[in-house]
Amino acid sequence: MLIFGTDIDRINEVKNFLASNFSMKDLGEADMILGIKIIRSQHGIVLTQSSYIEKILRRFQECFSFLFFVIVVKDDAVNEVLEI
Repeated sequence: MLIFGTDIDRINEVKNFLASNFSMKDLGEADMILGIKIIRSQHGIVLTQSSYIEKILRRFQECFSFLFFVIVVKDDAVNEVLEI
């Protein structure tokens, strides 16, 4: 289960409630969930599937060696988070 939010006190309250009713283990902050990489910075959070795309490209590299992808990020907010 992924628990997230902006209010750390509320997050801890939910975690304590769940821990009192279920056996659970806190794994800390998530780096990746369901194949989606989570990138954090002081400006915000970006969710990316680049790892999945790279995995697929490696899998089919022999069949599609001529194929390549270029991802251009034009959104200033995303650029700011990625510090581009």
